[in-house]
Amino acid sequence: MIEKNDKELINNNLHLTINQMVKLFNKKYTRKEIKNFLSNNNISCQKENKETRITRKQIAQRIQTPINHNYFKTWTHNMTYILGIWYADGCIFTNKGRGYYFSIKLNKKDKYLLQLILDDLNSMHNIYENNDGSVHITISSKTIYQDLIALGGKENKSLSIILPNVPDEYMYDFIRGYFDGDGCVTYKKDRVYYSRYICSGSKEFIEGIYKYLKNNNVIEGSGIYNSKGCKIPRLLFNKKDGINFEKYMMKDNPYLYLKRKHNLE
Repeated sequence: MIEKNDKELINNNLHLTINQMVKLFNKKYTRKEIKNFLSNNNISCQKENKETRITRKQIAQRIQTPINHNYFKTWTHNMTYILGIWYADGCIFTNKGRGYYFSIKLNKKDKYLLQLILDDLNSMHNIYENNDGSVHITISSKTIYQDLIALGGKENKSLSIILPNVPDEYMYDFIRGYFDGDGCVTYKKDRVYYSRYICSGSKEFIEGIYKYLKNNNVIEGSGIYNSKGCKIPRLLFNKKDGINFEKYMMKDNPYLYLKRKHNLE
């Protein structure tokens, strides 16, 4: 029986083959156990071939790749943006006896943004492509793991996060990061702007963003709704508020942002 934390580690290492996963877990699980887990959950991992065969030493080298482990100790515009996108599309997890991990997963078309994030982290880690059309980074760092917890993060955070205590001068970076992860811009025909919204499994988190934007006069008439057949709350912006919200997120010409959500012309 594969343990819960180990299941998450498998899901974040689908660039490995089954044999490589056996080595990663130091033979804690047999090849058959990992294969059955993948099969039962309809998950695909890297197929075995000469090019993908790597040793445990090579896996360890990936874990030891250079990175600024103290990155999340100091507030900057870029750090706050990465914190925001991590709140939307990231996770942290531990693997008993084998380290503390930090990960961000994005759509494959947004791979360039992951590279910019790695560059700002002074990291030489690889970006891995998954079979579901996504890309991810997974970094071993106990310091980053602990710092993200100190900043309000947690494992299995999707349904229970709350808006962290971000300094006011950086809040728009955090919200832009979260929007780039779990926000949406939709259009009618001919790319006529239709609406923007932010969603989260945590109603308390969405309410926190709504109150902050309202109290700081970024929005006026927008509200939180549950769509038909969807229990996930959304902060839906009306047209006027949506324009003001976009200006708020993109003030000061930020370095980090998702082009397809902000280059609207």
